[in-house]
Amino acid sequence: MYFECCRGPQSTQNAILIAISENGLDWKLEPGVRLEEAGRNFASPRIIYFPGGMCRLYCVDRGRVIMSATSNDGLNFRQEPGQRIAPGDQHDALTAFAPEIVQVEGNGYVMYYAGYATAQRASILRAESATGITWQKSIRPVLAPGGKGDAVKCSEMCVYPLPDARGAKPVYRMLYEACDGTAVNERGVWRITSATSMGINSRIH
Repeated sequence: MYFECCRGPQSTQNAILIAISENGLDWKLEPGVRLEEAGRNFASPRIIYFPGGMCRLYCVDRGRVIMSATSNDGLNFRQEPGQRIAPGDQHDALTAFAPEIVQVEGNGYVMYYAGYATAQRASILRAESATGITWQKSIRPVLAPGGKGDAVKCSEMCVYPLPDARGAKPVYRMLYEACDGTAVNERGVWRITSATSMGINSRIH
């Protein structure tokens, strides 16, 4: 398990650590820090694995951009140059946050991430990449605020395939954080809700 560690308030520097488990229930902290640098905050880690043991870690840097680092052993990571996703001019004008990476067999990668247009408005956005390094953003969000439970924010998410009948087109489910905007400054009740899609290359519904 790769996770972010903050040893104080959110203004304190964050690092990425690891915990290990043999049964998925009982976890033991692995000694050492996987990713840390003075003056930078790393959060929301996601890992993808390659044949031969190499892996790539995607995470948020300073709560604003999505960056990546690679490792040959899952313990010692080297940051890759540049940014994978940077804030844009509309749906993610404030920040790009909380990446979720899906490997598409024979067709590269899909990234879902939370884009904050303002501090009060968040959507779930999508980008594609053939290499995992250079990403092309989709123009429209796959999920935007508008429902009763997610009236102002659709944010941190995870995506997984659902069991399907033999030969059927795969269906994916997204679980995501939603805010209903019922409190002052468009805050309110936060809940986990879900959406589904007929295929990873389709829009989420």
